[in-house]
Amino acid sequence: MNVDHVGADFGAFRKDYYVVEFGPRAGIIAVHEGRILLVRQYRLLPNALCWEIPGGCVEKEEDSATAALRECQEEAGVACAELQPILV
Repeated sequence: MNVDHVGADFGAFRKDYYVVEFGPRAGIIAVHEGRILLVRQYRLLPNALCWEIPGGCVEKEEDSATAALRECQEEAGVACAELQPILV
């Protein structure tokens, strides 16, 4: 496992970020009646609960579309259909 370090200078202060590569990932923007589905999860860096789209790792036997559907079901309990890829 690789851990990359990036330092960011914001003028008045500096922050260090450490990033670990977890492999291919997929997310889904689920829209229903003009509303977007978000899940709330704890994230370490801000040390807070954050709102985000459902998503996660693409398993070895999956393509990105299948992974996005699975992650939406796992994280939000929502079964999605009619996928339209936005970014690959």
